[in-house]
Amino acid sequence: MRNSLGGNSLIAVKILYVIEKELDVELLLKDIFQHSTIDQLVIWILEQQMQSCTSVELDLILNKIVYNL
Repeated sequence: MRNSLGGNSLIAVKILYVIEKELDVELLLKDIFQHSTIDQLVIWILEQQMQSCTSVELDLILNKIVYNL
């Protein structure tokens, strides 16, 4: 059990790095585990970004996400 938890943490760190690099967002490791599906994580990231964006910035963010799929 201990090895699988460690392995999951390493995978989560890799995912965290790629998301932060590609989408230019800051996430915590706990965010990956709290939002454990891609759908949940995308929605959560969008919600976080929408809270502090203008409409022009929001359009840029949405385009970035769509083109990085």
